[in-house]
Amino acid sequence: MSLLRYPIVQYAYFVQDVDAAILRWVELFGAGPFLKVSHWSGALNHLYRGKPTTEDVTHAHGQCGAVQIQLTQQHDKAPSIWRDIYPDGGEGFHHVALIVDDFDAEKRRLLEAGCEIGEEFQFDCVTGTSHLKLEPGTVLPRFGRVAYMDARHKIGGFVELLERNPIIEHEFAAVRAMHQGWDGKTDPIRYST
Repeated sequence: MSLLRYPIVQYAYFVQDVDAAILRWVELFGAGPFLKVSHWSGALNHLYRGKPTTEDVTHAHGQCGAVQIQLTQQHDKAPSIWRDIYPDGGEGFHHVALIVDDFDAEKRRLLEAGCEIGEEFQFDCVTGTSHLKLEPGTVLPRFGRVAYMDARHKIGGFVELLERNPIIEHEFAAVRAMHQGWDGKTDPIRYST
């Protein structure tokens, strides 16, 4: 049975210093520019291993060739999928992300393949998208579901399932567009406001 039935749209890495990691990805791979969202707070009904949680993380997203790269730094010691792999520091590969059409079916399929739910939440498409600078009047769905399936026993990391919706597709398109119009040097780190 194939574990993944959708294209990988993102490779994600856990890092200790997101700014330094961005500069490494720019220099080594020509990735970028990266959109940095400090202390992201767009998760509602956030569960870690079935229990309510909060975690203080900064995410940065940049394009590298055909895929997006996500770099994540956790600022606190809260239990999380990030700390599951890197409990005492360290950094490296964390997950692949897929945008899926039938979220419930994919989650069920991965559960049947032996992958547990590490974290899940509803992506708040209103408060969690201020960094995207959407046109006034843009109609958004209220929520998008996200689940991180623990597939470490199969691929050495997690599989992030993103429920296909207009805001998720817009975010990936916006990061690609930034990369396509970039000179490879100017402002490699773009900050959310």
